[in-house]
Amino acid sequence: MTIDLERFKEIQPKLKAWFPPEDHDERELPGTKAIWYFVKWQKIRDRLDEVCPDWEVEYSDPIVIEEEICIRCKITICGVSREAPGYAPLKLISNAGKNMARGSAGERATADAFKNSCELHGIARYLDEQADKDTKENFVRYMQKGGNGRAATHYRNNQQIANGSTPRTTPKPPPKPFGGTINGNTPKIITAAQRTRFYTIAKNNGWTDGAAKKLLSEHNFTSSTEITIAKYDELCKLLQDKSKAALYNSQAAPIHSAPEQNEWS
Repeated sequence: MTIDLERFKEIQPKLKAWFPPEDHDERELPGTKAIWYFVKWQKIRDRLDEVCPDWEVEYSDPIVIEEEICIRCKITICGVSREAPGYAPLKLISNAGKNMARGSAGERATADAFKNSCELHGIARYLDEQADKDTKENFVRYMQKGGNGRAATHYRNNQQIANGSTPRTTPKPPPKPFGGTINGNTPKIITAAQRTRFYTIAKNNGWTDGAAKKLLSEHNFTSSTEITIAKYDELCKLLQDKSKAALYNSQAAPIHSAPEQNEWS
């Protein structure tokens, strides 16, 4: 597909436009009862069909990394490509031993990769406002204005959960992030979009997979799925140092993996 930057810039506002409140679904964040709003990949696909009918998509072969399956997705719009990985645990077993998975691990990783690649194009990126203390109220107001009266209730309940208390009918929200953890001392892990950015920074600055894995190991992380919010900016800054990349590349043992794949994420 030939790059058409003029058309690409023209449709950007339509791609990035917020989805109607009724297009959002709810799910509990793992390990908590906090609610997170998301948009199903089918609705995102419909947005692409509507705004840019000639969009293209490519998927890599799946690889298994520890207990997860990883698939990469490249979406091309007006000739401009964005690529991102998607992950899904091989098994989703509840504490009661019940299989919680919907679809195969490959299908879930494919959907995750698709949404992450779309997010790099700006589609549904606004959902991250739920995790930002400076913008979360804007998101709640948008949902409320659109008729989703549950948004404010979830917001208050999530605040209570983050503070380690049981939600009440008329709680007084403490200043905790939307979707926070139950235990305030539990480190918060970066999102899939942040993992994608981490991977992209590393590749753009010449880090090999082995070098990046060595850097993570020195900060007590076995993979990018363990990176905490507190360490994220520091690690990204280190990745931007090309002289450090050269040093780590020379010291790291090579990782034998499929082309364009990485074992450290």
